[in-house]
Amino acid sequence: GKSSKDLKAFTAGFLETSKTLGSVPHLVSAAIAVSLIEPGTEKSKTEAESILFLIADEKYTATRSLENVVVAQKTLKSLRSSRVQEFKTKAAGWFPNAAIFQS
Repeated sequence: GKSSKDLKAFTAGFLETSKTLGSVPHLVSAAIAVSLIEPGTEKSKTEAESILFLIADEKYTATRSLENVVVAQKTLKSLRSSRVQEFKTKAAGWFPNAAIFQS
């Protein structure tokens, strides 16, 4: 639906901004959000929105990069195992050097 498209567009835009800023933790968070979006799945949309709000809160605080990584790790742990594995598989391809995906 429209809302899911808007969320994808926002995430894509944020991903581009993060690349420009060179902030890997933000990229991780954005990647998590992208991985959660399933059109027509309300729970998934809600999870993704929650994470996007987290990202937005941290957006202007570059000094809190380490905290962002911790948030990303906690988020991964809180998701259903199958979703975590699915995400880690995708993310390992996107960010091959990111230790967060090696476990």
